[in-house]
Amino acid sequence: MNRYFGLKIAMFGACGTGKTTLATALANELHLPTVTNHARPIISSLGVEDVRDVDGKTMVLLEHALLLVRIKEQLKCSTSGFVADRSPLDQVIYWYTDCERVYPELTNNFVDTAIEYLKFNPYDLFIYVPVEFELQNSDTLRYFDEHRHLEDKIASKLYASQKAEGKISKHFMTVSGSVKKRTQSIMDYLEMIL
Repeated sequence: MNRYFGLKIAMFGACGTGKTTLATALANELHLPTVTNHARPIISSLGVEDVRDVDGKTMVLLEHALLLVRIKEQLKCSTSGFVADRSPLDQVIYWYTDCERVYPELTNNFVDTAIEYLKFNPYDLFIYVPVEFELQNSDTLRYFDEHRHLEDKIASKLYASQKAEGKISKHFMTVSGSVKKRTQSIMDYLEMIL
């Protein structure tokens, strides 16, 4: 039997930091399914071509939809375990950067929903992937670096506060370097805690 069976691991951080690439590499090492981002189909279903052109009301709808999809996908794999390229807390980053100014009265409800879900379904390992390099290209889902660095600042604060509270995951770590180096540091950490 796979010794990593049942482990729930999630990446966390700003867009374009390599979370999906790392999650895929780690899932292959651990022989666990990957739970990946489903933003593109949801955005397309709303008729949005570029998130930078989305109005406030549509962005709020989009963030709620993405939060629910992320929760649903992770719940489906919670028994067997998974490596997720994002967590519901990632949606909190985007809420703070894109929605709070439009609907500040909804902020507490949105943030509490994400965090309460994680408290009842904690990860075994929550991995913060900080911004380490500038994006070469932006696409319709990723912002250029000024916005990305704002996301990273929010992610860093959220990570620190959740790590201090210690309720959304049994273990926390930050990774840096190449995909190979990041993957190896996670594998080494798992050897220590399992």
